[in-house]
Amino acid sequence: MTVKGAGFEVAGPANAGEIAEPDVAQAAEAARTVFAGEPAFEAQIGLPAAFPEVVISEVWNVDRVTELNARLMSAIPALPRYPFDGPLFLPHISIARFTSSDGLSRLKQVLGSMRDEAPGPALRVRRVDLVRAHLSARGTTFETIASYPLV
Repeated sequence: MTVKGAGFEVAGPANAGEIAEPDVAQAAEAARTVFAGEPAFEAQIGLPAAFPEVVISEVWNVDRVTELNARLMSAIPALPRYPFDGPLFLPHISIARFTSSDGLSRLKQVLGSMRDEAPGPALRVRRVDLVRAHLSARGTTFETIASYPLV
């Protein structure tokens, strides 16, 4: 589940939607303070939806994630600010990324019909990870930079 998009990591100065390499370690340490003492919590897998280029599943009953999103932005000035952060943030799990409009109408149709189904299972969130996502045509791989246990 995404708590806050940290932006694309760049070697030079960061522009909108980016974070400079030297700021990543500082962000990881500041996040440790944000998550210190935070209790684990329950969430429920919601219904499927989509953002531009990404199929997601909403995550329900997680007002805490929206609060954590806002706290991370306050604690880490280097993080990019997006229009959907803070009170507008939608907790979600990214399921698939798409790179073209081929089949888009069918995707919309399938996602629309799936939204008539029951939501998914409940889960207990016990940890938050800061990850580096390596995007490629073959798929995304993730590298954990830091892990923050919830109590």
